[in-house]
Amino acid sequence: MTALVGRTLTALTVMITLAACTTKDDTMPTVPTATLADTQAQVQSRLTTIVAALAVAAPAAGHDPTQAKIGPAPCGGSGPEYQVTATDSVLLDGAQHRVALAALRDQLTSHGYAVSSSHDFGDGVGGELNLRDEAGYTATVSSGKGNHGLAVIVVSPCYRTPDGDYPG
Repeated sequence: MTALVGRTLTALTVMITLAACTTKDDTMPTVPTATLADTQAQVQSRLTTIVAALAVAAPAAGHDPTQAKIGPAPCGGSGPEYQVTATDSVLLDGAQHRVALAALRDQLTSHGYAVSSSHDFGDGVGGELNLRDEAGYTATVSSGKGNHGLAVIVVSPCYRTPDGDYPG
């Protein structure tokens, strides 16, 4: 009798485990599908828009586009989902950071970006602006260490490649 109860519990455990692994949870969000190339192009486009807007907001800003970096990163774990991150920097005297960030905020909100947060740093010079667009792409523009420039970071939402493999 004890052996029968043990086998029954083992079989029940296996059945529950298999059901958990093969049943789709309807509460889990569906990750959209996009190729890495398409996602990189979208991130690059947004990065270019933000850097161009900074050039208008702070005409004295210096920029070297060869310093920009863009690439995929895992999105929340070890699965096939990915997001693309781009980083760049704009050289600008610290005394102009807050004025440039305020002008950038005004420009980008008139072009469909929503401000997630915006704050001045306690150093009396620097600040940070966090934005999100309608498609879920986020951007951060922040005073860098020493207030010699502004860091620009753009991140895509999570995607899955059409073949289901992680692209990195």
